[in-house]
Amino acid sequence: QAGQFRECLQEVREYVFNSSGDSLDRAWANIKLCIAHFCMGDYRSAAQSAVDYLGFYDQLTSGKDCSGQTSQLTQPTQRTRHIRFMEYTRGCMLGYCCKLLTSVLQDRIGGGDMAVGNMLVLSQCDWPSLRDQVYLTLHRIKMKQGLNYPLFTQYVINMDIIEELTYLTTPNGGGLTLDIVPGARGQVRPGTRGANRGEKEDFKIAMMKQAARSHEDVNKLLVEFLTKNTEYILQCLS
Repeated sequence: QAGQFRECLQEVREYVFNSSGDSLDRAWANIKLCIAHFCMGDYRSAAQSAVDYLGFYDQLTSGKDCSGQTSQLTQPTQRTRHIRFMEYTRGCMLGYCCKLLTSVLQDRIGGGDMAVGNMLVLSQCDWPSLRDQVYLTLHRIKMKQGLNYPLFTQYVINMDIIEELTYLTTPNGGGLTLDIVPGARGQVRPGTRGANRGEKEDFKIAMMKQAARSHEDVNKLLVEFLTKNTEYILQCLS
């Protein structure tokens, strides 16, 4: 079967090379490459192809709302038959890419904070479809007793995720160390007698600012994250 997937990759690449250059054809070719790489276990190449596909996001049709469908998606496997029907629209295809990327990152979130943070960002897609991935990620944060992720304030705007992380910094939540606010006076740590009151206040204000952004278009934010920070995804899959 691996040979069949290699043949698929070759055929798709030849199709792109010989095509007239239509952007949507090239976009569709990238999602096919993504699936073939995924089935072969080449997750880094699959992620790169998914990001390349999202480079055509603005040229896709907006279509109908695909809310809640992401959680129902199954991932491709090496079985000879796997077929998935979905709307070829911005929301549905972004949901598919985020589901695939979270599935390959899920096994790597124990390896470093970058993978953990990336999972939090991607899990915002089609909320709450990927909420289970968030709970798994929060568990890993508790196990690691903290998180260092400088991209948090740029790309995490989901109220539920913000509230969960804020709770982890409280005494009842474990008093964890979260270094997710660039430029803050220090990390958030459980303190005594007001010793770190200033740091806690900085963090509280930063989270309030994040919550105020919850009305923003999360799909566009996710596309920006993936296309501008591709290296942060790929380095987790090396």
